[in-house]
Amino acid sequence: MSDKEKRGSMTMQFINGFLATGLGKVSVVVLGFLGLMIATRVIDTEQMGYFFLIQIMALFLTELSNFGMTLALPRFTADIEDADDKRLHINTAVYFRIVTIIGACILALVLRQPFSQLFGGEIPDNLLIFLPIMVALESTGKLIVSVLQSYFKFRPIGTISVISSVVNMASIVLFTLVLGQGVFGLLIAKVLSRAVAFGYGAIIAPFSLRPEFDAVILRKMLWFGFPLQVNYILSFIYQRIDTFLIGVLIGTEEVAFYEIARRIPDSLTEVFDAFIQVYFPYVSKLSAPEKRAEVSAVLNTSLRWITLIMAFGSAIALLFGTEIITTIFSTTYSASSLPFGLLMISAAVVMIDSILGYLLVAIGAPHLPPAINMVRTVVGFILYIILLPSMGMIGAAFVNILSILIVNPIYVFVLSQRKVVVQITAFAKPLLIVHAILLLMVVVGQPVVWVRVLMVLVFLPINIFIAQETLKEALAFLKERRLVTSSAST
Repeated sequence: MSDKEKRGSMTMQFINGFLATGLGKVSVVVLGFLGLMIATRVIDTEQMGYFFLIQIMALFLTELSNFGMTLALPRFTADIEDADDKRLHINTAVYFRIVTIIGACILALVLRQPFSQLFGGEIPDNLLIFLPIMVALESTGKLIVSVLQSYFKFRPIGTISVISSVVNMASIVLFTLVLGQGVFGLLIAKVLSRAVAFGYGAIIAPFSLRPEFDAVILRKMLWFGFPLQVNYILSFIYQRIDTFLIGVLIGTEEVAFYEIARRIPDSLTEVFDAFIQVYFPYVSKLSAPEKRAEVSAVLNTSLRWITLIMAFGSAIALLFGTEIITTIFSTTYSASSLPFGLLMISAAVVMIDSILGYLLVAIGAPHLPPAINMVRTVVGFILYIILLPSMGMIGAAFVNILSILIVNPIYVFVLSQRKVVVQITAFAKPLLIVHAILLLMVVVGQPVVWVRVLMVLVFLPINIFIAQETLKEALAFLKERRLVTSSAST
């Protein structure tokens, strides 16, 4: 088999793995929106603000206790063939995480009241009690997923997502609509869905928990994972400090409007997480210096497709944001429309940033993403101070875009120094078209409906035409899928 054929086969395996996990995430997005459509119509904006703030804090404490183990575990075990050695690595990580999860839950209990005081002591105690419970569940879930990644078991990861989304939707209907429990019921639904889904994951995880632990292995994983931990904290501060600042400076109601604006971008980021769950183990297997051509091919294919999809979504969000937000979340949240379009662009550039950053980690440079993110966080914080007081949530959305675009060339440069070829045009062209649409709307206002429809219809053909490689990859994938289907039927 030639090098080109090998790269093509790997691309197909990669796409198939993403489809296995991605379909599960799609169910999360679809059912999540149905649940949120119900919630926003029966729960007032202030209560929704409480829900979003508790959820964000739980996710932060979850990752704070992770010590980079979510990525370190699949990175260290991806190419281990010996079953006993792989089990030893996993058991070592599991026992370490049990200790850190308990610590995170205790921290969540201690921080409940100080967290509420940040927002004027407005968050009720009966809601804050969910904080340590959500930390425990989210932490356990991430550990289970990283174990499944270690065994390249992507289909069960998708199944976990499906179970979680179905139970969450059913629970929202029961506790908010039928029983009228409001935001309390919304939090119960979140906890119940995670408990059922991750319980299933723990049962089907393909390893046995044994009383074995290797301190040397743990030190290696922590040494690898610590920069990733710093990187996550910086990324979290960058991505979520806007919500906290809006809550502190403006109020929890404004948090609800801003978080509704980012619901669709965040949901697409969840689907993107499914992509990363496949992407990272694959590029980790290609981390050897002599495989730079293969890893560059995976990188640029990923950049082309992710950017094309997200740029198309961003164009729709900018042109039809008002219609989308008011239809899904009611006219109460019409003020979220413009931030929604801007946050879609932000999600696109965050995904590009993540693809480049994860590759740096995979090829053995885990210390560089934190340094780059430090620059991004400092730039973002300065811009927040400048724009947030005068522009509110629209300023926050603009900061999300600008700070990433400023540091993106750094990623491209450091990857090129390591002989990874980054095709800048793979992501630059679609983004330029989206920014042209944004500029048009700023200068002349929102076009009439038929013009907006026409702009959406010509967006994809123009991008595919200027990126011929994308069309070739699509045709190759469809051809291989037909061959596989034909072979299976005979």
